[in-house]
Amino acid sequence: MAAITEKEILKQLSDRGYFEADFPLVGMWITKRPHYCNRGAYQWNVETKDHTKITIDGADMFPRYYFFLDSMVKEINAWIEKRKIDQ
Repeated sequence: MAAITEKEILKQLSDRGYFEADFPLVGMWITKRPHYCNRGAYQWNVETKDHTKITIDGADMFPRYYFFLDSMVKEINAWIEKRKIDQ
């Protein structure tokens, strides 16, 4: 899967109220946080599909919160590459 873009996240958030991406090893989704939330504007979640091939645990710190979309997208794409979840 190609890198996730701000444009596709914003489109899905606008159309459905959430962003969802499906990878061979994990599923991920992003939601907008309430406007009054002091932890960030976006929440990124990841769930393992096969615990024998990849584990998502407390060290991964999910869900993650972000104030800025561009920062979140950079981190998501770095995480995808580092954890090799798209293979």
